Amino acid sequence: METKVLEYMRQQNRPFNAQNVFDNLHGAVPKGSVQTIMDALCAAGKLVLKEYGKIKVYLAAQTAPTADGDEELAATVQQAAAQKKDIQGQVDDVRKSLSQLESKHAAAREAKAAAEEVAKLESKAAALRAASGEEAVDEREVVAVEEALKKAAGTWRKRKRLCVDALKTLGEGIGAKLQQLCERYGVDTDEDCGHVMPKEFS
Repeated sequence: METKVLEYMRQQNRPFNAQNVFDNLHGAVPKGSVQTIMDALCAAGKLVLKEYGKIKVYLAAQTAPTADGDEELAATVQQAAAQKKDIQGQVDDVRKSLSQLESKHAAAREAKAAAEEVAKLESKAAALRAASGEEAVDEREVVAVEEALKKAAGTWRKRKRLCVDALKTLGEGIGAKLQQLCERYGVDTDEDCGHVMPKEFS
C-alpha cells in the first residue's frame, strides 16, 4: 500500500492532501491508512509535508525545489480555503433557515392558542348575553369579557399574519405553495382546527 501511494504521488508530481489521495486511488488504500502512510513517507524523506494551519499538503520529494511545485502547492491551499469558506456559508444558510422555521412554528402555536382563547371567550360572552335576557347580570363583567375577546382576537389575527407571512417568504425562496408548506411542516390552519375568526373581528 505504501508503494501505491508513493508511486501515485511521484507520477502526479503535484501537491495533495490525504483525502485527495484516497479519493484518487478509488479506495485501493483504506482511508484510515492513507494519512499514516503519507506521514511515514515524509519521515523517510520520500514526501515533503507543508502545513497551513490545520491543512496538511504533501508533495513528492524533489531533487531540487521548483517554482511550479510551489505555485501548485499555493493553488491547492487556496482551493482548500475557498472550499472551506463555501461549506461554512452553506452551514450558515442552513442555520438561518432552521431559525426561520423555528420562528414560524412558534407563531403558528401562538396563533392556535389565541384562536382557542377566542373560542372560549366567545362562548362565555354568548352565555352571559343569553343570561342577561333572563336575569340581572353584572354589566361590568360582560364588558370585561367582550374586551378580553377583542384583545384575544387581535392577538389571533396578528399571530396568524406573522405565520402566513413567514410561510410565504419561505415559499418564495424554495418555490413552494402555502398549502404545500403547511402540509410539509405540520402547520394547522384555522379551518383544520375548526376555528374561524368571528366576522366582527376579521
